[in-house]
Amino acid sequence: MNFDRKNRLACALLIAMLSLLVPLAVSAKGQTQAAQGKTMEITWFGMAGGADNKGTTWLTQEVEKRFNVSIKWNGLHQDDTPEQVDVMIASGETPDVFYIHKDFMMLYRNGLTRSIPEDLVVKYAPNYTKTFKADDPLGWLMFRNPDNKSTFLTLLASRKWLDATFSYVAFREQWAKKAGMALPNYDQLKVPLDNLGLTKKPVHISYFYPENVTLEWFEKLLEAFRDGDYDGNGKNDTIPWAACKEWYWSWNPIMGAFGVARGYNVNVGGELYEWCIAPQYKEFLKAMARWWKKGLIDKEFPTLTWDKWDEKNVAGLTGACVSHFAYQAQWGGSPNGMVKESEVGTGAEVVTVRPPVGPTGLQGSPVYVATNGLRSGEYFGRKVDDAKLARVLQILDWLFYGDVEQWVWVTYGKPGVHSDWVGEPYKSQINRRPKDQIGGRQWWGSEWPSIGLAKHVPMMYSKEMADFWQNYIMGPKGEALAIRPYRYDILSETGLADVNVKYGASLNTFVDEFFYKAVTGQVDIDAAWDNYVKEWKNMGGDKVLAELKKSPITEEFRKGKLVY
Repeated sequence: MNFDRKNRLACALLIAMLSLLVPLAVSAKGQTQAAQGKTMEITWFGMAGGADNKGTTWLTQEVEKRFNVSIKWNGLHQDDTPEQVDVMIASGETPDVFYIHKDFMMLYRNGLTRSIPEDLVVKYAPNYTKTFKADDPLGWLMFRNPDNKSTFLTLLASRKWLDATFSYVAFREQWAKKAGMALPNYDQLKVPLDNLGLTKKPVHISYFYPENVTLEWFEKLLEAFRDGDYDGNGKNDTIPWAACKEWYWSWNPIMGAFGVARGYNVNVGGELYEWCIAPQYKEFLKAMARWWKKGLIDKEFPTLTWDKWDEKNVAGLTGACVSHFAYQAQWGGSPNGMVKESEVGTGAEVVTVRPPVGPTGLQGSPVYVATNGLRSGEYFGRKVDDAKLARVLQILDWLFYGDVEQWVWVTYGKPGVHSDWVGEPYKSQINRRPKDQIGGRQWWGSEWPSIGLAKHVPMMYSKEMADFWQNYIMGPKGEALAIRPYRYDILSETGLADVNVKYGASLNTFVDEFFYKAVTGQVDIDAAWDNYVKEWKNMGGDKVLAELKKSPITEEFRKGKLVY
């Protein structure tokens, strides 16, 4: 055998081995060798595209061509069609790929989803694997199948901007000034949160004040709103504190002044408490009962929906409300809508302040995602075989976890065709063009598995909001305000899910009833408290606590250690 023949044979053997190892290999640009075989049909939960949502989008066509698939969107969206989603679940028929706001364990145990072998993820989703296994190893531990730890029950959605997303407090700065309660050095310290885009020169009405205020100071401000005629209608009819039956938009930053958050257990002196029986929660209730008696809280809050709450704020009927950073740059809604369009340019401003500091020096607000900004992100129907699973993993890996260019395509469509950069490409905000100008929806049919990392922030928000996010939300300043559960069953190792299914609904009803009666003065909180706690435990709360005690300590988990 001569040298040339040896080399030709070695090359042939190497090529054959590689073809066996990577039958569906993906290049750096996402082109797959699967295009050589039969076109694979994949049903997908999401919006089809086009003007009537029955057509297709350029990105769907691009994926179909690159991966030799035919994607059939079912035309649903998990937020807009809850009834249709419930029908889908009840029938037991799901698309091959889907995400809905339902517990992943429940879906799996009810036979609606299949598990995802780790070895297939490593082989067919290298970008996803690096994102979690190498760069965020705690994520690699999450959402495992308790019956087979080498498989996952869902892919992850990585929304790092949720890792320190919480609520603030907002009010009209001019009203505070008229009340003799001007914020110290406000004009020098205020940080713009919006840009209305009305002129070439930035126009702002929404600002952030980066210094602390106390809950005592804030209560006095609400009293001033109650007693003064700051809207100029000749009546003292301002509702000091806007609230509604949706907890998130009513109480989070106020409750944080007592060091507790709805849904998050707390450690007090070495003893574990669920939030609703914690000593801090009792003090919060007593404070809100005092606010109610003083006439500081909207009397209609137990029956108000979020929409009605928002309408009151925008109508100028309220003095202060909960504010969320993601809504502060949106013209017309709360809290920006407290300033009318006719007032723009007159100096009228809405100011957002940090959660107030409570009587014992505590402050904060619960983060939107309890532990680390990771959540369930994509499910696979029970009828999906390994070959289809491998193909979908490749698609998702290319779309969501590959180059930033594909991430832009998924979310905004093609720049210059379906969307436009505000400034320098990939370093400034990008905005979609109106659907009627581009023939309907032209981006990906689903936002999931969803990924939002620090590098994406400048493209997601205006410069003002991106700066605010980077300087005040993430990092030490934001983390100092983040309230998280003391323990959290992050790896689904306990029986907490089953306990919640059995007792959760009745416990929630019981807690809510006591809350409304306590705040509105129908019960004496001190006299009723011990019996309330006892009854909560007897109704199944003791079983909730027992399972929580088996869960890892959140702060240790965030440091990379599983401590129980």
